Amino acid sequence: MAQTDINLIFTGGNTGSAQAITSSTVISTGIYDLATGLMNTGSTYATSPINDGNATYYGEDLGIGPKRLMMYAAIGTAFAGGTSLNIAIQAAVDTQGSGNFSGLTFQTIAETGAIPLANLTASNSYIPLPDIPRRAAGQKLYRFLQLAYIPVGTFTAGTISFAGMVSERPDFQTGPAYAGNFTVGA
Repeated sequence: MAQTDINLIFTGGNTGSAQAITSSTVISTGIYDLATGLMNTGSTYATSPINDGNATYYGEDLGIGPKRLMMYAAIGTAFAGGTSLNIAIQAAVDTQGSGNFSGLTFQTIAETGAIPLANLTASNSYIPLPDIPRRAAGQKLYRFLQLAYIPVGTFTAGTISFAGMVSERPDFQTGPAYAGNFTVGA
């Protein structure tokens, strides 16, 4: 596993055990708060905004930066029975500081697209997740990030054992790989 931090893990680690995916959308156990840098696992969050003396902020711009964190998910138990799985990165703006996640509206900002069942069967395989996109001009700052595991069909088995932000993604992923293009002679 690549280097990470306990506050960057959406599924697994301190957020709890692997998450089973069956027939309906499952939201990651952890919801990341960009304003505090902490992963939330409950139904409420700290309402304290960031105030720099001139303005009050309820989010953080991840910026372009030279070294962005990468994301991936790991399959714990091989998937069976369903058709495909889509993993979406979702974000929410906190304009009111209500302190309750149920009052927020999350929208998908990036997604893997449909990953076919044939690519979800190898236990402990890695699914690279897309990078968090730049914020569009004029768009409000997101404060919260979560993952949504969206199945197509009904899975009779299948878990995500880890999903989070890491310093580097593993060099291998779910699905077939290109054959080696050289041989070593004696």
